[in-house]
Order: sequence, then C-alpha cells, then structure tokens
Amino acid sequence: MPFGQVAKKMIELLEQSVWAIDPRYVAQHESIISKMFSSGSADVAALEKAKSMRPTMQVAVIGAGEIGCSILSFEAAAGRSAASQEQRVAVIPLVGPVMKNGNMCAYGSKDVIAWVEQANADASISAMVLLVDSPGGAVDGTEALGAAISASAKPIVGYVDGLAASAAYWAISQTSEIFISSRTTAWAGSIGTLIKHMDISKNLEAQGVKVTYITADRSTDKVKGNSTEPLSEEAIADFKADLNSINDTFISTVKAGRGAKITSEEVFTAKVYNGKDAIKLGLVDKVGSLQDAVSRAAKLAKTPAQSQNSNNSQKSDMLKFPKLASLLGLAPSAAVEGTEVDATTEAVVDQVTADADLTDVQAQAAESALAALETERDAALDKVAGLEATIATLTGEKTALTTDKADLQAKLTTLEQWKANAAKPGAKAEDTLTNPVADAAPKAPWELEADKYKAELAQK
Repeated sequence: MPFGQVAKKMIELLEQSVWAIDPRYVAQHESIISKMFSSGSADVAALEKAKSMRPTMQVAVIGAGEIGCSILSFEAAAGRSAASQEQRVAVIPLVGPVMKNGNMCAYGSKDVIAWVEQANADASISAMVLLVDSPGGAVDGTEALGAAISASAKPIVGYVDGLAASAAYWAISQTSEIFISSRTTAWAGSIGTLIKHMDISKNLEAQGVKVTYITADRSTDKVKGNSTEPLSEEAIADFKADLNSINDTFISTVKAGRGAKITSEEVFTAKVYNGKDAIKLGLVDKVGSLQDAVSRAAKLAKTPAQSQNSNNSQKSDMLKFPKLASLLGLAPSAAVEGTEVDATTEAVVDQVTADADLTDVQAQAAESALAALETERDAALDKVAGLEATIATLTGEKTALTTDKADLQAKLTTLEQWKANAAKPGAKAEDTLTNPVADAAPKAPWELEADKYKAELAQK
C-alpha cells in the first residue's frame, strides 16, 4: 500500500474510531503521528523493521535442576522439548496500542487470537501467559480478543508488565489470574471508552476551502458528525449512545472475568491504578515476576499427558514410604516401569491437585480480604486518633471550667458572708465598707453590685 494511503488510513482511525485507550497515551503520541504522516517523513521500511523486532509468541520451558528447583528458559513457539519432565507455557505478548488487524508498526488483536488458538492446538503446550504492556486501543476487535481468552481450553494467566489500560485490560481481565510487576510503577485500569471529533471547518475556511456533501434523499445521517463542520447536539447524542452501549459491554465483560474480586464500582470511571491500589480494588491479584506467572500457569494446567507423567512420579515417590503406600493400596515392591497407574493413586493425586488449587484460591481470597481489613483498620485508627484529640480538648476545657467554678464559688461564699455581716444590727463600718475579694483586676458584675450595696450603706 502506498505511504499516502497508509497515512490517510491511520489519520481516519485516529479521528473516527471508537477507542478504549488511556487518553494520556493519545496526548503524548497523537501530535507526533500526525506530524510524521502529514510531512511524509515516515520511513515505511524502518516501521516494518520495527514491527519485525516486536515480541511474538514464545514458549517458556519449566524444567528441573539437579537439586530439584525450577528452571525457566524460553524458546521459539515452533520449538519442541524432548524432556518429558518439562512443561511448556506459551508467553503471548500484547504490547503497544491495540489494533484489530495490526499495521506496519505492530501486531494486532487478530494476531493475538491466532497465537491463543495456536497454543490451544499444540499438544506440547500446557498453558499460556498473556504478557501485557499496552495503553489500550481500538474497540474494534477487542471484544473478540477477550472472548478468545475467556473460551481458551487451556488456562491463561495474565501478567501486567508496566501497563494494562482500557482495551488491554479488557483482554487481560478474561485470564484466570493476573500478576502485576510492581506495586508502585505498574498500572491497570482505565475501564472506559471515548471517541474524538476534530472540527477543521475554521481551518478550511481560512484556506478558502468549502466542503459540500451530496447524499441520497433518504441518507440523512450519512455525514452526521463529519470533521468539516461543528458537531450538532444530535450527533453528540448519537455518539454518546454508541459509547454508553460499548462501555456497558466493557464493564459487564470485566465483571464476568473478575467476578467478586472487584471490590468497588469506582474502578469503572476509567481511572488508572498502581499495583497496590489495583490489588485492593480487585483489578489484579498479586505482585510477581514473569516467572511467577509462568509457574502459576503451569500449575493450573491439567493436560492428559501432564497428569499421566505426574501420576507416575507421584506413585514412584509413594513407594519410598511403605506406610503411606499401604494406605493407598500399593505394595512396596510394586513395579513403576509400566505406563499404567494404579487407580487409587490416580484418584488420590487428582484429589491432592484439586485441593492444592482450592488452597491457592482460598489464599488469594484471604489476601484480598486481608487487604480490605487493612484498609478498614487504617480508617479506624485515623478515626480513633481524631476522637482522642477531641477528648483531650474537651478534658482541658472541663478542667478550666472546674477551676473557674471553684473560684466563683469562693467569691460567692465571701460575698454572702459580707452581706450577712452588713445586715447584723450594730455592724461596724469596717465590716460593711470593705470588700475582701476586691483586687486590681476588672470587677465582675457581682462585685459591681457589692459596691452599690456599700455605697447605699455609707449614706445611711
């Protein structure tokens, strides 16, 4: 496709498509893209080369070291491992802006769907990890990507390697579990949709260009919302209706994928959260490395071949413990060279595996509950601190009032005594004219009243 056509197509996508994308990414890159395409300065060959360097599906091979520890290595998706004790987990990247068909710069959601289907069809692959570092992208194709992940016959674990926003979060929310690379420098969320309209009518007018659309008599909505004229209220309402419908699908899909893990409706306002807050709100499950995600995916895997190998290994280990073997109905001398596994052992191993998976689920639920309790505890501690400060203030005020009351009571007693002395027959002047509670301080109302009494007595 000639570069001019590519540029035109890209600009149309930017201006007309419905997006599920972090707006900060748009703000950072839109002017660069527009300038590059309008000037014709983009090097198509360089862009295609850059795409060839983008990550594609790889396979993580989990083997066992000499001391039994897990060893993780990577190979091309077309590779094969001969070692029966190794598990192979496909690592599928969703990196950069999400587009349905991809382009010369990156792979699209159709490519990711194809990788998921390829991994499901490959008997040597037991599970998948969806590695995400994306601001989101076009809505077109994202719903199909989420559906493909949700419907996968093999378990898929999500891994946020920096950012899983909007359309990218739509996709990763459909995985079995989600790891995030950091509590503070990795983000998830931006659950929302937008569409951008660019009104270039003033620019065209300044250039002396007038655009006229000629449509069929019944095609009254054919050019509604075009960029050569201001948006009408009717066009805005139509755009809003489409956005709300898509947004409802987005939210319901996330709720279906995450279930009861979502702890607050606030995550549906399109805000982006760091790892710590994303865990508290249920957008992701835990902080971990890519190897943690791969190991978890391998643990969730239950392919027939792996169950057979696991059962044989379990039975061999059981024979090292005679009492346990006898409980399972196994003779200590039983041979383990054949491929058949005792039915009792198989049932026990399946139960142990199921119990282990249940324990993991319970542990994750406990972790989420603990995070919620920690939040409640912090809020309660803040409330207690506030109440303690209030109590301290009220106690101080009470002490001051008690002191004032005692002082006033003493003065009142003295005044009553003074009144009593003044009322006695034959009272002397010194008994009636001297106020024993007077001082240099401003006189209180009752002292002024006492002065009045003294003045009256002095005149008699």
